[in-house]
Amino acid sequence: MDIKFLDTKSAAERGLTFTVKQPESGEDTDVKISVIGAGSRVHKEALREYQRAADAIKKEFEGKEDSVEAEDAYNLVLARFVAKCTKGWSGLTSEGRPLPFSEEAAINLYLCSPDTLSQVITQIGNLQEM
Repeated sequence: MDIKFLDTKSAAERGLTFTVKQPESGEDTDVKISVIGAGSRVHKEALREYQRAADAIKKEFEGKEDSVEAEDAYNLVLARFVAKCTKGWSGLTSEGRPLPFSEEAAINLYLCSPDTLSQVITQIGNLQEM
């Protein structure tokens, strides 16, 4: 086997662009999101930030882990992590106008659309397709 087929680091750095599926039907949408892969430099940095933030939330909400506030804090930290691993998108609109990509816009998308968040997380780990 050629060693290039085992090079997941380059694949992770390159990333991929995937088509977002409709939450209910599973059909393709016009939305495409580009992500970097697990193991890339950006992913590793974002993962360290995520772990530090999650540890801080755990301490802050000790004894109240099941509270709505703790859940909201964890959701925000996860959305930030995934947004840092997102390189861009196309096909998203807001009130009929194209929605430009930004990390903040990605965080907002992932907070309001857990299904999209889940799809993005899956693709970040999809090294075979990168």
